[in-house]
Amino acid sequence: MKKTGSRVSFNNFIPFAALPATFFGVYTMIYFDAPTNIWLLNLTFVFLGTFIALLFSRNPIRLNNINPITVLIVSIILLLGTFYDDGIMHVHRWIKFNSLQMNIGLIVSPLILIQISRIPNHIIAITFSIITIIIFILQPDASLVSAFSIAIYVLLFRKHKSKLISTSFSLFLLLMIGYSWYNLDSLEAVRFVENITNLTKEISMTLFFASMISLLVLIIPFIHYYSIKDKLSISLGIYFLVLLLTTFVGHFPVMIMGYGISPIIGYFIGLIWQINTNSNKTRKEKILLKQT
Repeated sequence: MKKTGSRVSFNNFIPFAALPATFFGVYTMIYFDAPTNIWLLNLTFVFLGTFIALLFSRNPIRLNNINPITVLIVSIILLLGTFYDDGIMHVHRWIKFNSLQMNIGLIVSPLILIQISRIPNHIIAITFSIITIIIFILQPDASLVSAFSIAIYVLLFRKHKSKLISTSFSLFLLLMIGYSWYNLDSLEAVRFVENITNLTKEISMTLFFASMISLLVLIIPFIHYYSIKDKLSISLGIYFLVLLLTTFVGHFPVMIMGYGISPIIGYFIGLIWQINTNSNKTRKEKILLKQT
């Protein structure tokens, strides 16, 4: 009984996983006089994502009717849309919607991982994986290449029967990751986007360490809670973890804490899918228990 109670308690916490990092990020932005619209946009989207996550935890819906191939094709088209203009210093990661520049890769990557996990045909799954990685190489985006490549290997090849296919794809991924870091872009880090953790250190070491813990909290729902016999959850957790780790070795957005709604949307796509999936399983278990 204690174990069940603990599980229910932790389940109630999961929709709020992004709040600690958000509050630390917002506090840091306010401390350094960031424009109100910057931190307010982050806060609004995190609150909206948390609210939707709560709705799905209480009222899950069936998502099996969504065709994964259709979603993948639309996602690839959106990624290709980043090459419509000259980009920023020949870096193609964004599509502009009015005054907002959306980093499409950070939005659709979790969605692509989710849909690939639903495809029974291994060749089709591998094909979409390769197309996605090549687009990230061309953008270029070493952080996304690294995160997506490692996550897709865990999803498709961690326990693959064919050693030859697994080894060949591993070598391909290593080559792509290596090339992406060799071909880094020359964009400067933006203060409230990529350098937000350094700013917390300037305020106090206590805030810095608290911020690091809050970033790790983002990974807990995937690695700790939903990961039991769930390759997709482990894959998503590793994807988000690698995104966070790359911010310390390159100029890449700090998810949730730093300014930018694209990482927020991407994170909540992964989180809400797992919450909805888990809630549906729990509901089915309750129905079966009542029937017995």
